[in-house]
Amino acid sequence: MASIVEAPSGTFSNRYTLGDELGRGSFAIVHKCVNKTNKKQFAVKVINKQKTTASQLKDLDAEIAIMKKLHHSYIIQLFDVVASATSLYLVLELCGMDVFHMICKLKHYSENVASYLMANFMNALNYIHEQGVCHRDLKPDNMLMVNAIPKAAQPGLKHEVKLLSEIKIADFGFAQECGDNHNMEKCCGTPYYIAPEVLLCGLYKTGPPYGKEADNWSAGVITYVLLSGQPAFQAQKRDQLFRLIRDKEPTFEGSVWDRISPIAKDFIQKLLIKDPQKRMTAAQALEHPWLKDKQNDFHLPSIQKDLSTFNARLKFKGAVFGVEAAHRLLYLGWCQSKSMKPNSGVVAAMEAHEGEEEDDTLDLNKNYVGKAGINAVMEVVANKQKLKKLMLAANEIENTDVDTIVHTLEKHPSVTHIDFSHNPISRTAAKKLLLLVQKNICIQRMDLDGTDIHPAKVEAIEKQLMANRKLLETTCTNLGKKVPKEAQPDPK
Repeated sequence: MASIVEAPSGTFSNRYTLGDELGRGSFAIVHKCVNKTNKKQFAVKVINKQKTTASQLKDLDAEIAIMKKLHHSYIIQLFDVVASATSLYLVLELCGMDVFHMICKLKHYSENVASYLMANFMNALNYIHEQGVCHRDLKPDNMLMVNAIPKAAQPGLKHEVKLLSEIKIADFGFAQECGDNHNMEKCCGTPYYIAPEVLLCGLYKTGPPYGKEADNWSAGVITYVLLSGQPAFQAQKRDQLFRLIRDKEPTFEGSVWDRISPIAKDFIQKLLIKDPQKRMTAAQALEHPWLKDKQNDFHLPSIQKDLSTFNARLKFKGAVFGVEAAHRLLYLGWCQSKSMKPNSGVVAAMEAHEGEEEDDTLDLNKNYVGKAGINAVMEVVANKQKLKKLMLAANEIENTDVDTIVHTLEKHPSVTHIDFSHNPISRTAAKKLLLLVQKNICIQRMDLDGTDIHPAKVEAIEKQLMANRKLLETTCTNLGKKVPKEAQPDPK
């Protein structure tokens, strides 16, 4: 496995010039950059190590190792890795827009263009699988274009499908080395594209571990979307969507499919077989006539419109199968496997945190969540960068549960107030909580009434919290900013 080696301060800036921002996530920002020696342009993913957990850094280590071993013309290339005390820089091949945006901008889009795209895509996927790697998050968003659409784009570009189908598979954040084994159990991916065996194993806990065949299912859904503008399965809620993926067969209903060839439908059906052992492999897909032969080339404007609408809806709903939804559903699956009724407070809190708008308070007071619930809630908290108040009073939290909470909060950038009152935690937990507020000066208030922690330990924690508040006040004053209200203790 690759290791993230810390480089001397300034190493990145000595070698590259940082350019315009291209996008950002919860703990990373992507910029353009230019190599100072050869003047070549790249994309650089700048990861804030102070906002990442030890587990996330370990995952990044694995992602880097996989990207370093993959060298293919249709896979985004990792050129350099630079690490400092506070940041990690991944220097990547600079690509254009994703497939969705490219298709929506074309003057001419046809089944033939889609066939070329998928031929290149399956070529890369076959190579990934030959290297013993499963991507686990294949979707149009992770298919980036090499070439920009020429400014003089006209219907005549239908003859230049090669230019318009040069793609790069990107984002190996969920990828795992698995060889030919079926040893993966994590439920990850993006809702519309996730394979049934991933749900059966990772979510419902009723199926065996899965293998790289899961990627082939995703390829089938991608093809379905590219030829219809809609996903193979649709539902208003994720739980309903996953049941459809698990139980129902895809259909080709609607007028949009009247113009799509039978051979294309056959290609999709062979990839969307529920049984992974009977599903078409990437190597077999490359021999399918839909990829090998020229296909219909008449224009499909309605699909472009539907793709644009579908893509906009995805962005609005924040439909990526992120940690919030994944762990709510994993919690439900865990309860189901134990024949245990899920705690309504945990489920409701997680559902409330699945939208784009983040509430600043997660209130689970007087609502026993249990160990599985604490683990699930902490995974949500870790990825909520605007969360300020975590209310866990009267939840029967024990000393052993505090380890999970402390691990999540010691680097959290926004939580200022934690309510532990009326929980059976004692001296063992007190040491860990004191260390927590020493490490994370963002934490300004901690309620410990009704616990078994010795008053002297409570006083030590409160003393550190007071120091945190004073440091925040001083910092805000020096910067000319107002002290956040949540940092003020309630009057006793």
